[in-house]
Amino acid sequence: MTLHSHTDAPCVAALIGRADLSDEELRHAIAERLAADGRTSPDPEIVLEAARARKRKAVAFLRTLVLPQPRAALDMPVQPILRSHLRDGV
Repeated sequence: MTLHSHTDAPCVAALIGRADLSDEELRHAIAERLAADGRTSPDPEIVLEAARARKRKAVAFLRTLVLPQPRAALDMPVQPILRSHLRDGV
């Protein structure tokens, strides 16, 4: 499990499959989403704490955020670029 700072709390970004994001980036995305929805509460930190506690509504909310593009390289399988593999049955 990925850990958040020096506590035993899980990294919130890892819970939504984006371990490359910092808590600050998540706070910013939460604040933007709440503002777009015309909501003044809850505070982004409360949402992060609820997600750390694995509250389903908080984690589901985080999965709906517009997040920055991943910075980490994506693992991709090697794929042949020539059609000879189709002809040879490989």
